[in-house]
Parts: sequence; structure tokens; C-alpha cells
Amino acid sequence: MALRKEPERRYATVESFSEDIRRQLEGLPVSAHKDTFQYRAAKFVRRNKIGVTAALLVLLAVIGGAGATLWQAGVAQAQRAKAERRFNDVRTLANSNLFEVYPKIENLAGSLEAQQAVLLNVLQYLDSLSKEAADDLELQSELATAYEKVGDVQGGRHDQSLGNYKTGLETYLKAQQLREAVSLANPEDLKAKEKLADNYFSTAKSLWYAERTREGEATYAKGIKLRRELVAAMPDSVEANNGLATMLIDAGAIPQYNNQATEALVYFDEALGIIQEMRGKYPENKNLRKTLALDLVYLGKAKTALGKYEGALSYLQRAAEISRGLAKQFPQDFRLQRDVWRSEKQLCQFFIDKGDGAGAVPACVKTTEFPRIALEREPENAAVRYDLSVSQWDVARAFRLAKNYSGAIGEIDKAIGMISELIEKLPENGEYTRYLAVYQMEKAESLIGQQHFDQALAALSRTKELLQRLIGRDGESTNNQSDLSLAFHLSAKAHFGNGEKVKALQSMDKAIEIVQKLGKQGALAGSDKTLPTELEREKSRMAQASSAQQL
Repeated sequence: MALRKEPERRYATVESFSEDIRRQLEGLPVSAHKDTFQYRAAKFVRRNKIGVTAALLVLLAVIGGAGATLWQAGVAQAQRAKAERRFNDVRTLANSNLFEVYPKIENLAGSLEAQQAVLLNVLQYLDSLSKEAADDLELQSELATAYEKVGDVQGGRHDQSLGNYKTGLETYLKAQQLREAVSLANPEDLKAKEKLADNYFSTAKSLWYAERTREGEATYAKGIKLRRELVAAMPDSVEANNGLATMLIDAGAIPQYNNQATEALVYFDEALGIIQEMRGKYPENKNLRKTLALDLVYLGKAKTALGKYEGALSYLQRAAEISRGLAKQFPQDFRLQRDVWRSEKQLCQFFIDKGDGAGAVPACVKTTEFPRIALEREPENAAVRYDLSVSQWDVARAFRLAKNYSGAIGEIDKAIGMISELIEKLPENGEYTRYLAVYQMEKAESLIGQQHFDQALAALSRTKELLQRLIGRDGESTNNQSDLSLAFHLSAKAHFGNGEKVKALQSMDKAIEIVQKLGKQGALAGSDKTLPTELEREKSRMAQASSAQQL
């Protein structure tokens, strides 16, 4: 710069020239060089070689670490995406089986094993997914649906199941926990509330069949409350109204079973009003027609229990007509076919309750055909095996009313064999145990008709043992107590026929004691209200006959 020809481009003063020389010697930038970033950086690096080298090493380490981190993040993201795809694929497969495949076989006759296989696979898939996404409410709802359908097949569904009510109940209760959690998290979600109400329906019925009557009644009450809330939110919904009506009918079955027909009618009458109102808007709706037939069956049973035979018969005939129409319209639907059997069975039992043997025999004999064919097609179906035993019991009762005692004993022995097979397989099922007791008692009645008193007493001894065991397990069921009273009454007849007068009177005292207790509980309806008086009169006749024979 000092040697440039142009004076203006040289150093202006000796001091500035001297300053540049000093800066050059110290490694600093000089004014003689073009002032660029690269020039200043090079000067800085030469002056600070050690520091810059250290800083560069640190920088390289940071860059390397960041690069490794970014690479690992990329790998993790890819793995997450892969896991998410797998999760969604498994979930899609499970839901496809649950909501597309299963409904196609659910109502088919002879499909029980296939149903169980599909559902257990679905349950395994969803159960594994739920562990990975416990906070996914939608997934929890799907898992609850799988549990409920498995519970149906295990024993909760009473038209097609393996008959294990206890296992079915345990499965429903698992689903209930999930349903309650989902509904609690979304209190305004009507769909979640409806699914919880459906669960309460299945659970309540299973509790009742598991001899936990009070818990069953409490669960029905919770379900009815939810159903009323749903109707209030959706007053014109067929599903909401039909759900409430169905729940009322099922809840009313408990007092009906326990000989409280007047209390049961409150439920059945409300259900009828709901159905009739909705059918005014939707007369051809399949589910409303099915629920109407069911309600008419229960109304007929309640009217029969109250001795109102004419009204009862009209209800039952109409129920049978509706069921036949639905079964004809949907011939592949096993449940609708079974509904025909149920309505015809109730017509058979109407004639039995009325004491009409001539009307009962043809009506009852025809009810054995449907469950017999269904059982041949699906031998592992406990529900239809149970149905067949009930039909055989009805035929036996019809024959006994017609004084055909040998025919009655032949049919009841078939029923005892059927129910005994079920008890051997499922010994904890109280419903099967109760029916075995009732079947033994029915056999005793025909044996008394044949004057085979010792054999009758042996059958009645077994009956009383079974009933007392059931009463010990569920004291809320007055029906078992009513049956026990009848067993003591029949024992009195058999002892009397055997000439054992003291034992006869003792048995009558026990029978009277039980019916008096039932009367105080309001568990005697219709003609049964006079039962304590009638038994007292019969005891008096036995006592007088004993005195006359002694004289």
C-alpha cells in the first residue's frame, strides 16, 4: 500500500503505516487488505490455533451427536410407524371379525362352535391391544363388545349357548367395568350409555340365573334408569323405546317367577304401552314385533297365574301368531324360530295350569319337535338341550292330567336324563338343579297316581334335598320355597297312601308352614291365595280318616 503510485491510495500518515506494521506483526487484520469475513476469520484462527482447534473438536462432536440423534429418531419414528401400522392392522382384523364376520353366523342354527372360535380369536387380539393403549376409550369399548359376545356364547344367551352361566356372568362383569369407565369419561355420549344399559340387561339376567336374585334386581333397576334417560333424550327412537320395553319385561320376569303376578303385571303393562305407541309409527318394525310377542307371552303367564284364563289365552294366541309370522319372514334366524317354540310352549303350559289334560296333550307334544331337531344338529348346545327337557316335562304333566301315568313317567324320565347330563357338565348351574328337583317331583306325582308310594317318597326325598340346597344359596327366590311346599304336600299324600298317618300329618304341617310364610310375603297369587286354607282342610281330612281307622 505504501508503494502505490496513486497518492490517495497510500497511507495518509506515518502513524497509520506504523499501525498496520504493528498489526501485521501481531497477526491482526490490516487496513492494506480488503476487509472480508474470510480474511478476518483467517487472522483470528492464526492467532488462536489452540482454542479454535478445541472449539472445532467440540463442534464436530456436537454435530456428530446431533446426527446420531437424528438418525436414531428417524429409526424410532419408522419403528413407531411400523408398530402403529401393525396395531391398526390387528385392530382392523379384530373388528372385521367382530362386526362383519360374527353377525353373519350369530343367529344361524348349528353355528355355536364357529361363533366361539371367532369370538375367542377376537378377544385375544383386542386384549393384547388394550395393554398397549389402555387410555384408548374406543378400543376399550370394542374390547367390551368382544367380552359381551363371548359371554353370550358361554351361557348368557338362552337360545344358543354352552350353558355355563357362571362363566358367562364373569365375562359380562369384565365388560361392565370397561363400559362404566367409558360412560363415566363421556357422560353425554348416548351410544356409550346405551351399550352400558345393554350390559346391565345381560348381567342382570345372568345374576338371576346364578341365584343372586337381589343383585339381579338391583342391576335391572340400573339398566331401566339408563333406558329411561335414553328415551327422554331420543323420544322418537325405536331402538331406545324398544330397549326400555325389553328391559321392563325381563325385570318383570323375576316377580313373575316368584309367584308375584300382580307386581309383574306393572312391568309388562308399561312395556305393552311403549310398544303399542311405537308400533303406531313403525308397524312393520321387526324388533318391535318380536318384543310385542315376548310381552304377550309374559302377560299371558301372569293372567294365567291370576286365574284370568280367557284374557290369558288371547294374549298367548296372539303371541304365537306374531312369532310364526316373523319366523316365516326370516327362516334362517334361529332366535325367531325359537320364539315360535317359546310361544307354543306357553300355550301348552296354559292348558296345564288350567288343569285341561285333553287340551294340554296335543299342545305339549308338538313342542318337543323344534328342540329335538336343533339338538341333533348341534349336540353341544346346552340351551336347546335344556329346552327339550322342559318340553318333555310339559308332556309328562299333560299325560298325568289325562291320567296316562305310565306315559307321563316315560317322558319325565327322558327329561331327568337330559337335565342330569347338563348338571354333570355344569354342576354349579342352579337353574338346572332346580329343574331336576321339579322333574323328580313330577315323577313322584305320577307314581302316587299309580299308588307306587315308596318310589314316590324316594323321588320326593331327592326333590326336597335339592330345593333346600337352592334355598340356602338364594333365599330371595320364593319359587323354590313354593316348590318345597308342594314336595312336602306330595310326601304327605304318599305317606298317607302307605298308611303312615303320623308322617303324613307332619309333612302337611311343613307344607302349611311354608305357604303361610309365602302368603305373608305376598308370594301367593290367584288361586294360590286359598292354598293355606285348602291344605288345612286336607290335613283335617287326613286326621279324621286316621281317627276313623283307629276306631
